[in-house]
Amino acid sequence: MKRIEDKKKDIKNVVQQKRVTLILVIAIVLTIVSTIAVLIYRNSMNAYSGILQHAYTSVYEKLETGIDINVLVVGDSIGQGAGATGSKGWASLLPSAIEDKYGSKCNLTNVSMGGNTSYAGIVRIGTLDDGIDYDLVIVCFGENDDESELPSQYEGLIRAIQSKYGNSSIISILESSQRDYTNKIQSIISIADYYNIPIVDTIAAFNESGYSYDELVNAPDDMIHPNDIGHEIYLNTLMDVISDQVDSLSLSENESDEYDNMLYFDRKDMSISGIYRYKLTLDKPITAEIGIYRNYCPGENGVKVYIDGELIYDANNIWNSAEQSHIYQIVKEPVYIENTVEIEFSSLDLAKRFYGIAFTNIQ
Repeated sequence: MKRIEDKKKDIKNVVQQKRVTLILVIAIVLTIVSTIAVLIYRNSMNAYSGILQHAYTSVYEKLETGIDINVLVVGDSIGQGAGATGSKGWASLLPSAIEDKYGSKCNLTNVSMGGNTSYAGIVRIGTLDDGIDYDLVIVCFGENDDESELPSQYEGLIRAIQSKYGNSSIISILESSQRDYTNKIQSIISIADYYNIPIVDTIAAFNESGYSYDELVNAPDDMIHPNDIGHEIYLNTLMDVISDQVDSLSLSENESDEYDNMLYFDRKDMSISGIYRYKLTLDKPITAEIGIYRNYCPGENGVKVYIDGELIYDANNIWNSAEQSHIYQIVKEPVYIENTVEIEFSSLDLAKRFYGIAFTNIQ
């Protein structure tokens, strides 16, 4: 009997050891899996953050903050710098002009080819394989293009740039050699307008320069290519367009920065202060605009807002459609809030379909 009991104990010990071993193995496996999952998550988040950062940092934002940029020029002989002495072509002068004005280093690549059309630009973009992600692409074609072929080929070039360099900005140059707003120039303007591309109008710049056209080209032998003064006008006109874009960006940011410091409070962060009423108690006073997240329901949709017990908003909209979620501002001017915000609805159904409030333009 004793031997039998000893054997039972031995078997029990073996089973327990196997269980412990199994538990340890499972724990190790779970640890490994969780570690891998964390690494994958971190890598994916890092990649996602990188995508977001790249997507929201335009060339003009970079210039505004002095970040280095990569610029690609694709064009014909005027883009190449023909007519200028030495390295005084507008494209050659651009990097130093950008660094002087914005403090950004401009890494410039010029794939322009004299005597060529927009078709060559499409091929140059398609075959360029330098591994550079360009921030800005400057297009300088038109003189050599056929009037009937330019619309499709120029637009094809724009689309090729957008396809290959999706996050780049584009600038189109209207070449002074056309001297007037020809059909080719009108086509470029239309395409640029459609794709929201800024235009460098060197035709107007030449006309308004105070010089005669002959004084800006290598007349009388070469009536097409700008001379050194002409290339300087190209550069200055281009820099003015870039500056306008940077300034426009600054204005846009000034208008929208009130939304940079948004605060949101879910309904669960609020207490019930009445049958249809929710109350948020703040830790400290703020001055802010107020938004609301709620559902509209068929019929009357009454809502009131109280700040520190004082009624400041009272509206009752009639909703004639199916139930629909809305997030909108109900207090559009900054208001001082000492302690509490209360939201009151005109019915229990509306109160049940309230989700939270947001504060923007916090001061």
